[in-house]
Amino acid sequence: MSSVTIPSSTRRLLSGLLPALLGQGHFTPGHPGGQKALASLGDGLCRWLEQNPRIVLLGGNPVDPLYCSVLGVAAELLDPTLVIDDKDREKSQLHLAGFWRDRQLALICLRQGLTTAEFDKLYHLLTHHTGQGEKLRNRFFEEQIRGHLPHVSLIFLEDLPDTEHALPWTVKVSLAKLHRDLNLLSRAHSLPTRHQLDWREQLLATALDFPRMAGTLADFFANLDLIAEEIEGYDKDELVFSLLEYLDETLPGELCLQLCSQLERLQAEGDEKNNPLLKKRQAAILWITRRLAEQMMEQEQAGPEHLHALVLHKVLLYEEIPQQLRPRVASLQVLTSFLANPLKYFAEVENSHSPEVLETRLWRILEMLPKLIQALRFDVASQVLEFSQRFGPTFDLQKRPDIMTHLMDTAAGVLTETPREQQVALMQALPQMGRTGVHLLIDLADHYNRSVRRAAFDALIKIGQPIVPVLFETLEAKQGWHYLRNMLLLLAQLDAGGLKVENLFLKCLSHSEANVRKEALSGIARLLRGKAAVQVAEALNDVDLEVKKRAAACLGLTGIADPKVYKRLTDILSAKNCSEELAIQIVASINRLKPQPLENPALESALIDLLGTGGFLGMGGRKGSSSQTLRVAVVQALGFIGTVPSRKALTRLSTEQNTAMTNAIAETLKRLTARSV
Repeated sequence: MSSVTIPSSTRRLLSGLLPALLGQGHFTPGHPGGQKALASLGDGLCRWLEQNPRIVLLGGNPVDPLYCSVLGVAAELLDPTLVIDDKDREKSQLHLAGFWRDRQLALICLRQGLTTAEFDKLYHLLTHHTGQGEKLRNRFFEEQIRGHLPHVSLIFLEDLPDTEHALPWTVKVSLAKLHRDLNLLSRAHSLPTRHQLDWREQLLATALDFPRMAGTLADFFANLDLIAEEIEGYDKDELVFSLLEYLDETLPGELCLQLCSQLERLQAEGDEKNNPLLKKRQAAILWITRRLAEQMMEQEQAGPEHLHALVLHKVLLYEEIPQQLRPRVASLQVLTSFLANPLKYFAEVENSHSPEVLETRLWRILEMLPKLIQALRFDVASQVLEFSQRFGPTFDLQKRPDIMTHLMDTAAGVLTETPREQQVALMQALPQMGRTGVHLLIDLADHYNRSVRRAAFDALIKIGQPIVPVLFETLEAKQGWHYLRNMLLLLAQLDAGGLKVENLFLKCLSHSEANVRKEALSGIARLLRGKAAVQVAEALNDVDLEVKKRAAACLGLTGIADPKVYKRLTDILSAKNCSEELAIQIVASINRLKPQPLENPALESALIDLLGTGGFLGMGGRKGSSSQTLRVAVVQALGFIGTVPSRKALTRLSTEQNTAMTNAIAETLKRLTARSV
C-alpha cells in the first residue's frame, strides 16, 4: 500500500475507531469517559456513512498477522495505523493483530445506513467475546437472523473457503464475504423485494473492490469455483456473468490475458506432473475464462490478441471466434509458431524449390517484423533481418513502405507505452538491424511525439559518422522539408565534414523553409567557423525572426570579420520593434567574442539604451528592457566595448536592488577602470 494523503475527516474517524477496537485510551475498560467517547464515535461513524457507502477493515491473516488494510476511506487500500504517531505505530500494529486473532476475525464491514444502536450492539459483541471467536460468530449470526445488524458484515476465519493451494488473503476473504452475504440475502424473506434487489446489487458491485485494489482480480475469478456451487438461488454461470458486469471497461481484456497466463502455467505443470489437483484447477479456470470470453465477444471487447490467447489455450475453438477477426488471429498464431522455432521457418525458405516460392515465404516472415517489435522480441527481429540480407537487395524493406510505416508505428508505441528498460533495449537493437534499423531511426526522428524524436536522434548520434552516407542516400527519396531539416541537425551534431556536407549547408542557406535555413546556419558555422562569417552575417537580414536569432547566435562561432556587421547589429538593437529574444542572442555573441572598444560608438550607445538610460533614469530617450537576463548580459558586454559613456551609465545604475545586476555592474566598472588606467 503506497503512501496517500488521508483526508482530515477520515483521519478523525480512524483515530477514534482504532482505540475503540483495541480498548485503549477512553475505551479502556472502566474508564469514566468511556460511554461518552463511545456515543461520540458512534454518532461520527454514522454521519460519515451518510456520505460514504461503507468502511471495510481487513486483517487476521495468520501468515502475515501485522497486515491490516481499510477500504472505502481513500482511492486505494490504506493502512489504518498510518493515523497513529510513528513511535506508537509498531505497538498498535501488534495490538491490532491480537484483536483479529483473539476473535478469529478476518473482516469487518460497516455499510451506509448504520445506526448508533447497531454500532453499540456490534461494539458490545466485539468487546465481550475476546478470545471467544466461535461464540462471537454464533452470537453475531443470531443477531443478524433477528434483523438487528442489517448494515454489518463480519467474516471469521471459519468462513474462509478451504483450498489445497495458496491464495492471496484479499481473494480468500472476498470470496468468503460474497458467499456469506449472498446466502444470507437468500434467507432474508422478510425484506421487501425492492430492498432485496438493492442489497444484492450492492453486494455484487462491491465484491471486486478488494481484489481490484490489491491487484488480485485474476486470482479472485480463477477461484470463484470454490464458492459458486454453494450459493443458494444462483446458477454458477449466472453468478459469473453478474460479477463481470461490474468490471470497468478496461479490465476484461487484461483479466482475460491474466487468466490465460494462469492456464498456460497449469497446462504445462499438469502435462509434466500428471497431477489430478492441477487438472481440477485447470478445469475451473477454463470454465471461468470461457464465461469471460463469451461476454467479451458479445460486447465486442475481444481483440485479436485476446482471441489468439483464448484459442491457444483451448478456451475457444478457432471456428467460434468472430469471422472478421479470424485473419488477424491467424497471423498471431503464425507468429507464435514462428517464435517457437524461427530456424524451422528459415530452413523452409532455404529449401524453396523455386525463386517465386522463396520470395513468397521470405516476405511473409519479413511482414512479421512489426509484430516481433510489438512482442518486444528485438532479438528475433534482428535475426530475421540478418537472414533476409543473405538473399540480396530484393528484400530491402525500403521497397515495402507499408512494412516500414507499420514498423515505425510499432516502434513508436514501444517508446511511449512500455517500461524504460524496454525502450532502452529497442534503441540498442535498432542500430544492430543494419540499413533497415538505421532507416527506421531516421523515420522515428521525424515522429510527431517529442520523446520519440529525442530517442531516435540520440540513437543516430551514437551510431556516428557511418550514418552520413545513409542520410545522403535517403535524401533523394524523401519529400518535403522535414527530413532535410533533421538531416542538417544530425550532420551538425555529428561534426560531419567534407565538401559534400559543406555544399549541402551552403545550398540550404537559401532554402524556402525557415526551419531548414536555421539548421543550415548552425551547420555551416560549426563546420567552417570564421570562413562562414559572411554567410552568417547576411542571415541577419532574413525575413524570419527565428533565422535572425540563430544567425546572431552563430556569430559567436564565426566571429565578425567586417565592421559593417557591427553597424547592422547596432541598427537591429536600436529599432523600436527589436525582439527581446533576438537582442539576447546578439549580446550573448558579443560576450562570447569579447571585442575591443569600437571606433564607432553607436553600438555602445545602443547597448546603454537597452539598460534604460531614458525613461528609467528620467533623462528622456528609450525606457530600456525589463528583462533582467538581457540587462545583465548587456552590462557584461559593456565591459568589453564600453568607454566613458558606459562608465557613467553604469555608475548611475549601481544602486539597483537586483543582486545579479549589482554584481555585474561592479565587475564591469572594475574592468573599465582598469582599462582606462
